[in-house]
Amino acid sequence: MKKLTLFLVLICTGISAHSEVDYKLAQDSCGLMESVAFAAQTYRQMGYKPSETLDKLMETANKIEDTQYKDIVSRLVFDVVENAYSIQLYSTKALKDKAITQFTETNYLSCINVFKKRLEEKESI
Repeated sequence: MKKLTLFLVLICTGISAHSEVDYKLAQDSCGLMESVAFAAQTYRQMGYKPSETLDKLMETANKIEDTQYKDIVSRLVFDVVENAYSIQLYSTKALKDKAITQFTETNYLSCINVFKKRLEEKESI
C-alpha cells in the first residue's frame, strides 16, 4: 500500500498544474485507481498468472499518448497487480466477489484519503 500512496502523491503533485487541490483530478485519479484495482483483482480471482494480468492492464496504459501520464499509470498498474496477488485465490464465487469488492474499495478509499490529507494540509496553512 505504501507504493500506492507514493503513486497518489505523484498524481497530486505531478499532474496538477496549480497548487490547489483539483477536485476533478481527485475524482478522475480515484476512478482510475478503482478501475485498475477491480480489473487486477478480477483477473486474480479468475486464476490468471500475474504476467497475464499485467499484460492485459498494460494494453490500456500503453495507448496513452501523454508520456508523463502514461508513466504514472504504468506505475499504478505494476503496484496494483503486485498487491492483487497478495490476496488469496478463492474457490467459491461468493468469496471471489467479496475479495474483488474489498480490494477495489480499499484502493479507492486509499486514494480518497491522499486527497483528503492534501486538503487538510492546505486548510492548515
